[in-house]
Amino acid sequence: MVEWIKPAATRYSERYSSAENELLKEISAYTFSSHPDPGMMSGHVQGKFLQMLSTMARPRYVLEIGTLTGYSAICLAEGLAENGELHTIELRERDAAVAGSFFRKSRFSARIVLHTGEALTVIETLKATWDMVFIDADKINYVNYTELLYHWHISC
Repeated sequence: MVEWIKPAATRYSERYSSAENELLKEISAYTFSSHPDPGMMSGHVQGKFLQMLSTMARPRYVLEIGTLTGYSAICLAEGLAENGELHTIELRERDAAVAGSFFRKSRFSARIVLHTGEALTVIETLKATWDMVFIDADKINYVNYTELLYHWHISC
């Protein structure tokens, strides 16, 4: 495993970042105890960074590609504009079901739309123009997602 960020830097960031709320703690605990690949989850520091970006941008429409258990979606939803929506796409039905259960517990339950399936196929069915996009799945298709979204769905 490649170590991109030194453990001391991670500990420092976690210590001086705002604490996770109870739901995010629950998602994290569930993911690390029950998911076969918990390292795929956006964690505390990345989640706070996503929340900060979303809060600064106040997007009306956010697209997330790669839901896993829902941690990052809830972080991104924190910054939504009034009446904003976050659409998140998860390939695996089991992970989507778990994420959906956490979304229903959140105060954003009516503003998070969960899609299950192949992201390239799902994206083509969505009619929104995205103010913010977070791509965190299926690394081999990053270029394909970016090209599809750039040409048809991103507000500039």
